[in-house]
Amino acid sequence: MKRTERFAELIEIAERVINGEAPDSVLERLNVLLLDNVDAQRFYLDYMQLHSALKSDLAPNVEIVRRRATVDEIIVRPLYPASKQHLFESESSTNKHNRLQGDSPERGNFIHRLLIGALFIMCISSSIWFFNHSLKNELVIASVLQGDLTTEEYKNENLTHLTPGTYKSLSPVKIELGSGVVLSFDAGSSFKLFNARELKLTQGSIEVYPSSKGNLQLLSNAFEVNTFGGSFALEILDNKAFIKASREVKLSPSIWKPRHLWTFNERGVKAFDSAGSATGTLGKGVTRVDGIVGKGALHFDNSSDARVDVGSGGGIAPATGTFSVTEGLTIEALIIPSYTGGAPKLGRLGEIDEIFRKDQSDKEHRLLLSFQNDKGKSILRPTGEYRESLSFGLYIVGQGYHELKLPLDGKSGRPTLPQLKDGKFHHIAATYNVQTGLKAIFVDGEMLASFQYPAGSKVLSGGTGGANIGNSPNTLNSDSEAYSGVIDEVAFYDFALTSYTIRDHYKNTQDGLTYYGTRPFVKELPSSFYLQLPHSQWIEIDMETGQPISELRSQ
Repeated sequence: MKRTERFAELIEIAERVINGEAPDSVLERLNVLLLDNVDAQRFYLDYMQLHSALKSDLAPNVEIVRRRATVDEIIVRPLYPASKQHLFESESSTNKHNRLQGDSPERGNFIHRLLIGALFIMCISSSIWFFNHSLKNELVIASVLQGDLTTEEYKNENLTHLTPGTYKSLSPVKIELGSGVVLSFDAGSSFKLFNARELKLTQGSIEVYPSSKGNLQLLSNAFEVNTFGGSFALEILDNKAFIKASREVKLSPSIWKPRHLWTFNERGVKAFDSAGSATGTLGKGVTRVDGIVGKGALHFDNSSDARVDVGSGGGIAPATGTFSVTEGLTIEALIIPSYTGGAPKLGRLGEIDEIFRKDQSDKEHRLLLSFQNDKGKSILRPTGEYRESLSFGLYIVGQGYHELKLPLDGKSGRPTLPQLKDGKFHHIAATYNVQTGLKAIFVDGEMLASFQYPAGSKVLSGGTGGANIGNSPNTLNSDSEAYSGVIDEVAFYDFALTSYTIRDHYKNTQDGLTYYGTRPFVKELPSSFYLQLPHSQWIEIDMETGQPISELRSQ
């Protein structure tokens, strides 16, 4: 039986969800079909993600970049209309013979016109050659100093000057751009020149030498590099990228923006979402205090009203809404906790302080990042008894809902609870990467807990359940999961930040800057994000997002 036949009912429900026509009874049926059925979960998630991809492909979600280009056209066409050409072509062979033999009085005029036509064609050909030669010289943007290059148009020519276009190096090559910047390529490198200050490397190796003559911009599918007068070496081989740069050079990843960001720098009872549309409402147990970064932060008094309600993200079913993710996720925040760490008195659960939680009708598809002290939980990965801990929970298809624990025990570089309650802010981040299957918790820029799932294991999230900062949406009249302390700069991403990026975010906040290295802003994210690269160290770059992954070696 085909999958489409096997899951025909699921397809029908998914279409109704997509079209916004699914009543509560249909959504309840959907939950029944997905419950403990891994194959159904995978099919449904793939179906919804395919629809989202098709929808995004149709949307004008593109960036328009203006580049210098010159296009001219010369057309040579007959002087006679088609009807007269037909008359000429239908002329009898006898008349043609007579005309050419001199029997026609028009023979002299015909020869005269023939000579004029030939001369005209020669003039046009000369003009086209001269025009192309002049245009080529006008668009020359680089000189070849050393080595051999090839293009589709000039495969066998010894190129000495380069115009905008795509090239491949047949040997080690060195060129000088019209801007004065000198570059070298290893043999087998493929690149495209746009103008004297902009190029793209698709495969191979490039070295850019320092220049005081301005900025050079290098593009790739995943990132952008700006020299600002500095130098760098870049290798792109087998869908892996490595860069080594001077201090002036900046890296700009193609994917870096959070889906939601609450900076708490505004006034009033609203928590503005600087990245999305999930603006929240402050409960009565929340007060504004001086910001850890920027003007403001929020203090939570550990009461039932200590919460910021940021809504459901528009979800109407599993795998819908802005809290639904496909490639992974990251939750990060700055905190000054006052968590007591109370142990369980009756049952399995002790004191719980939620930093972020999305739940309610999401049931096992919930998301959470919280302080916990519990025992006897069967949903922990890795399994064990952890007592005081940071906990990161989410639902992974084929695995179920699991929580990763970071024990606050002071062992193996992990902090104790008193160390986190030192009155200073601490950076907390929790990530899951679908491509690699790695789930992790970071404190102050360091990965201190992790668990490895099978690579490619997807997350099932989103839905109608509400999300809270500082509390659980399930406990509206209870303080059992209320946070105590200060929270600032809460961000939610639909991809996994790398260890390098998380460490960079932490370092930026230590300097009073935003995660992205800019001065604190009130409402909107900056239009671009530039990462400072360490001096003369090789860095691996993620070719999906453009984020730095790790430092490899110095030289």
